[in-house]
Amino acid sequence: MNDEFGRLRAIVQSTEPKKREKTRKNLVFLSFCLCKSASIPIAKYILYTHQKKIKLYFIFFIVLLFYISKTIAQPTPDLIPYRKGNFWGYSDVYKKIKIPCEYEEVKLFVNELAKVKKNGKWGLIDKKGSIFVECEYDLIYGASKKHAIIVCKGGDKDGNNGKWGLIDNYKGEKIELKFDLIRECFLPNTWGAIKNGKWGIINRQAFWQVQPEFDVSTLENHPFKEEQIIDFGAKNNNVSNIYQKIRFFRERSRVGKNGFWGFINAYGNPLLPLEYDYVSEYNNDWVLVKKGKKIGFWHFDREKNIPLLYDWDKSHYLHQKFSENKVQVKKDGKWGYINANNEIIIDFKYYEAHSFENEVALVNTTPDILLPSWEIIDKNGKTIFQIDNQKYNILDYQFKGKALRLQEKNTKNIYLIDTKGAFLNEKQPYQQATFLYDGYWKIVDLNNKMGFWHDEIKKQIPLEYDFLKAINFNPEFKNGIFKLYKNQKCGLINTKNEEILPFIYEDIKFPIDFKPELPTLTRLCVKENNLWGVINLKGKKMIHYKYSSIMPFENGITKIKNKNEEVIGYIDGLGNEFWE
Repeated sequence: MNDEFGRLRAIVQSTEPKKREKTRKNLVFLSFCLCKSASIPIAKYILYTHQKKIKLYFIFFIVLLFYISKTIAQPTPDLIPYRKGNFWGYSDVYKKIKIPCEYEEVKLFVNELAKVKKNGKWGLIDKKGSIFVECEYDLIYGASKKHAIIVCKGGDKDGNNGKWGLIDNYKGEKIELKFDLIRECFLPNTWGAIKNGKWGIINRQAFWQVQPEFDVSTLENHPFKEEQIIDFGAKNNNVSNIYQKIRFFRERSRVGKNGFWGFINAYGNPLLPLEYDYVSEYNNDWVLVKKGKKIGFWHFDREKNIPLLYDWDKSHYLHQKFSENKVQVKKDGKWGYINANNEIIIDFKYYEAHSFENEVALVNTTPDILLPSWEIIDKNGKTIFQIDNQKYNILDYQFKGKALRLQEKNTKNIYLIDTKGAFLNEKQPYQQATFLYDGYWKIVDLNNKMGFWHDEIKKQIPLEYDFLKAINFNPEFKNGIFKLYKNQKCGLINTKNEEILPFIYEDIKFPIDFKPELPTLTRLCVKENNLWGVINLKGKKMIHYKYSSIMPFENGITKIKNKNEEVIGYIDGLGNEFWE
């Protein structure tokens, strides 16, 4: 560092007085570059390649910019929820109150509006603190004055059994509550809505684009997002999985009417006639259709589809999905495979058959239900490997990645075999093997040590980490970084088993917007001695350990809670507390 400042000093001393007139313009240029980059390496490059432009104020300026780059390391909202006693308002990043603390609860601004609660009811305010929608609703969603506002009165926490309304370009008029439920349907500027127990589609003017006359069978994954975005997009927040809704995929939705099922477009026109006893969801652009005891397959972009020629099997229909341009079907009690042109590519000779993965599939060649004879076949139906049914049970009916799980009947130990039938862990049995994502398997040996196996051997992570079932049932893996435990301490590693953070913490929480490529700017919540603090991805302590409960960082701020999980207030990445 001393060498760098020596070089700076020499450059400043060489500056010619007659060029001082250009100082201001050059400093603006340099300021823009440094602020945009917020990077010392880029700052050095600018310094070395623009030596003739450096002026007398450079050393002071570079120190100032260094401080600024530190403060903007975690960009924060321009208005941050601020608590004063029992009431909430908003302040700027310097904790100067911008919107008075007069609300029972507030949410972060989404675009130009924020949700606020007064007298137990929710409304919306703008960034000037002006009331946009009065606080009189149990649920409210909106992010822009020029876009739709959705409200609900009554019902449960998700608005079920309540009364809903929608208004576009709100001007203060009364919002008519004429719907039994409103949900996003994955189409822009339209929403699914229920009236008298039937689903339809409404537009931004709250008119029926599709009349409410349909049933649905798709379980939704969530109600609306807490702080909703303008187009009420399809971000999955896993809030609920018990409610049903109309849902579009590629501008088509599966619906039912009078006990028959098909697909409609955004205007209610049938794309697949509503005449089937059952239609499946999309799978590789195909849907399975059933009428009576026969099934076929429908593809919306093909002139010819597969007619109702094959047997309905209630125990297997959910697994009959096109994979690698082929699907297993049953005819006259035997299973075989056809392609997309309805051509038989593997004869009907199996008593059970499953989908192809990596050009192999699992089939049963005996009618004995209690002692099936499983084989791995290739795309031509040739047997690659026969599983010893006297010794093993199969745990999967389809390869996951490039492996299949077998369980030894006597010991209950688990083994993985590859697509050629070769054992991957014959000498080291597992007590657990779970396919995760991105080709990774979580594996646990008989000594409760956990590691990870990948289709590519080079990415294997050895069995040296603690298996804590309550914590590690599905270990956290985010942007190439694993959160694991060793000797009951938490740390981070990458996919090469290189330590990113040492195993010295009680717990770690990734930020929502985790960016491992920016280690000094990233904020992770870490726990020691039962208290939470904050570090960056280099392990540098940014905020001391003093909080009982903390939420993951998002957009440069996070919530702090007390021991009863009640929100105390917000902090930023530098530890500034926005409460008093």
